[in-house]
Amino acid sequence: MRTAFGITLAVLAALTGLFYYIFYTPALVLNAVPGIMDKYLPDTSLQSLQVASQLVEYPNRLKLFGIHGEVQWQDEVYNFDIAQLDVVDFLDTWKTKQQAKFNIKGLTFSKKGLELRNADLNLVIVLAGNSFKSYDGSLSAEEIRVTPYHISGTRVHFQGNKEMVTFNEFLTDAYGGKVKGEITLTSAPQISQVIWMEFSGIKSEQMQTINKKFFSQFICEVNGTLRLNRVNGQIQILVLLADMPKGVVLSSAFAERISSYMTDEEKRDTIRGILEKQHNLKLSKAEFRVLSVNENLAGVTFTLDNKEPELHIHETVNIDIARILQKIAFKP
Repeated sequence: MRTAFGITLAVLAALTGLFYYIFYTPALVLNAVPGIMDKYLPDTSLQSLQVASQLVEYPNRLKLFGIHGEVQWQDEVYNFDIAQLDVVDFLDTWKTKQQAKFNIKGLTFSKKGLELRNADLNLVIVLAGNSFKSYDGSLSAEEIRVTPYHISGTRVHFQGNKEMVTFNEFLTDAYGGKVKGEITLTSAPQISQVIWMEFSGIKSEQMQTINKKFFSQFICEVNGTLRLNRVNGQIQILVLLADMPKGVVLSSAFAERISSYMTDEEKRDTIRGILEKQHNLKLSKAEFRVLSVNENLAGVTFTLDNKEPELHIHETVNIDIARILQKIAFKP
């Protein structure tokens, strides 16, 4: 009798231990992740993974807490920390292998030149055999840095597959203002980018972190829109509308450069006279319109107005837009 009772206790203890091992410790997850990555992300190598704790919630949700790890992809190492990861309907995912649902809280993700901080991510991945077919999700992030760019308070919905991804309902704080829009990136059959943006209240002083040499030449607050289509590195469509309704202050060097494009010699002399007295050009209103002509050339129309001294300038010139964009946008 005692022997049977002892065996029963031992079995119950073993079952309890097994139950605790499966449902409350991350050991099985840690053992399973490398194989899952080899199957669905063969080009990615898991360098390290730590999970502080886990919990299985009835009826079908796996929760992991305090995750830290490193992965390598294309010779670059990515570090990530996750406060909480929920695998929704994880038993269905395990049985059918048709889709996987994740809710992630407190995600920090970084590599050289890139940082995503304190983000929440909801993601659905549709699986197909040993690969993924498509994905759909939403992201909200406290801060995103992609050298030399910096945005905060970002919210975006995204969807895509192996060949393309679209970011829509994009909304973020940037450089003292607001930006919203949509971005589509395609890798096959050709590499392309389609960007549409609306921006308001952007302050030139804060944009000096992108390119101090360029953005320190004027002081203004900018509203406008941007449409850009690029295919295999060549500009197909570029439309930029930029308004400065509160006025702008141009440095003498920048004002001189703009005046060099002017065809009205009298107005050119007026600007030079102003610069001799105050070493900058203050305008009550300014507008710039950029429209691409081909992959390298764009027409730029600028309208500059001032009340005292009275000044109205409206000119259109052609510029090498590819070279200008490269110098402005990608030189910190």
